[in-house]
Amino acid sequence: MSTRPLQILQRFPAHLEPARPDKQLWSVVEALAADLDVLSSELAGVRRAHRLKDADTLRDLLLLAGLHGLDRTLPAILFMRAAQVRLLAKQLDQAATAGDATTRNARAKSLFELWATPDPGNRLALYSPPGPPDLNAAAHALATAARASVSSRRLLEGTRTRLAQVCQTHRRGNATLRAVLEAAANALDLDIDEAKNAEVMDALQESPNDTVDLDRMDGFFHSLDRYRHVTHVRDRLQPDPPPALPYQPELLGIEENPMDPSVSTGEGPGNVGPKANQALLGNGLFEVMRRGFANEKLKIEIEGMNGRTRKLQFVHRDEGRGLCFAGTVPNGSKLVIDEQGKFTLDGVDVDDMAFTWEGGCFGDSTDPSPRDWAFGGPHMPPGVRTASFAKTTPPGMLDASATFPHPRVPLLGAGISIGLNRFAIFVDPAAGDAGAPPEEVADITLSWIERMPYVFKIWIPARFAALDPPAPDEGVLQKLDRALDRFRPMGVEVQTAYTDTTWAQLVAAMLTPAP
Repeated sequence: MSTRPLQILQRFPAHLEPARPDKQLWSVVEALAADLDVLSSELAGVRRAHRLKDADTLRDLLLLAGLHGLDRTLPAILFMRAAQVRLLAKQLDQAATAGDATTRNARAKSLFELWATPDPGNRLALYSPPGPPDLNAAAHALATAARASVSSRRLLEGTRTRLAQVCQTHRRGNATLRAVLEAAANALDLDIDEAKNAEVMDALQESPNDTVDLDRMDGFFHSLDRYRHVTHVRDRLQPDPPPALPYQPELLGIEENPMDPSVSTGEGPGNVGPKANQALLGNGLFEVMRRGFANEKLKIEIEGMNGRTRKLQFVHRDEGRGLCFAGTVPNGSKLVIDEQGKFTLDGVDVDDMAFTWEGGCFGDSTDPSPRDWAFGGPHMPPGVRTASFAKTTPPGMLDASATFPHPRVPLLGAGISIGLNRFAIFVDPAAGDAGAPPEEVADITLSWIERMPYVFKIWIPARFAALDPPAPDEGVLQKLDRALDRFRPMGVEVQTAYTDTTWAQLVAAMLTPAP
């Protein structure tokens, strides 16, 4: 029975004896106060709904999120994980009941992989009851623990944590490395693992390597070239102990100005295509224009054409350098000159048939350019590059007495600078050079490391790929893109990717102490 009528009547003067049950005043107040308990409870619910820490329903949390410009996609990846865990738990239960050991073990492994558990194929026994190992009973226990890890209450608290972290990140400021890393971790239900970061940083301080910057002590790891930024992270959604699952430290990283794959594979401005013998074309140069942040080393691929790719010279006019091959590149075969100056023909080392020269690369008086090399002298204007007689490596390769193959020596490759680059290709002359149009003698592809401006890429643990639905539904990367949009610097594009072998190797080199 409610005590609210008594509380009201006690406010009246005592000499009226208002609280006597035989008085009509008691009956009137009791009737009027009947709905106050309900109203009070509802009012308390309204107050809780307006407080992030106290909101009782997902709807209330999403309405609070709306005040910050967030929509129903706030817990999107969380709910994708929950659906996958529930599906795996159901299939695990069914396999254990049917005695299907193969499916049982596969579903258990998938669950442990979702929780970043090391050695996921051998963890099912952790859930076995006391006594002789019983993997079917362990599977049922694991399924129960998995469903509990994505219960309605856990999902509510997961959404609450996400929203609170978004607000904290905004309060500290957007468009910073910390903001983006924290936002990416939060969107994936990961926490920054500060303890692991500190442990690895201490080891690097004791044995520094030549890739990580130890002068920046903000709790993250930064490469010396300032392109890569990495942190350890830890999953929030592991099931509660017992048993306490072991945990494999994971990495979340940012790559600023990532590589442009179209340039590094020769599909961009370096896709020069077939060229004629430019020895007979006057100032027959072909030009490559590039953007970038610094000069880069060049990879050159020359494919043989029309039986003409013999005794070739590839010349970088602006560097005053020629890369030469005294042999023949058969039709369809490919001569590759890599960034270090290594010559290979269809994968076979042919350095003993190659040489390079520097100097002797003059301009054309009929088509002058401020980038041309010129004869030296006392009245040279400032900034003009002075040419010299050509010097070859190995020496004497331009002499009539030069012989091939020669003893192997280290050769230097060519580079490519920011802006305009002028090149030429020369081969052994033949009658086709005088045709109209001249006969094509080589198919040329140039590639180099090029970084994309106004772009950064987030690298996330590859295990999240298991959550991706069939096309055309949105996957984890697309949902993460949207989640990060509010934290990125204005005018900068966000790209997202699953960790691959190349990124993993680069990061491992950063975080491994020197021997």
